[in-house]
Amino acid sequence: MATHELVGLTIEEVVPLEHDIMVAEGWDADNGDRPAMLILSDGTKVYPASCPKGETMGALFGVRPEGEHVHYPVQDKEDADGG
Repeated sequence: MATHELVGLTIEEVVPLEHDIMVAEGWDADNGDRPAMLILSDGTKVYPASCPKGETMGALFGVRPEGEHVHYPVQDKEDADGG
């Protein structure tokens, strides 16, 4: 999917990344860490990686409209499970 294909979609949900996706990416799915996964209005699931090669999961970084920098870290298992 090219990035221009994301234009116009909306974020419907933000959830911890699914175990089976982590396994498919070759990431350590059993260490308890879960990055945020965005579920878009067309069902696309988007999640961060640490580099373009997707060698490991990553955190989301951003800037709010008023200029505040934000960081959504990889959650540990306790946080991801709502604990």
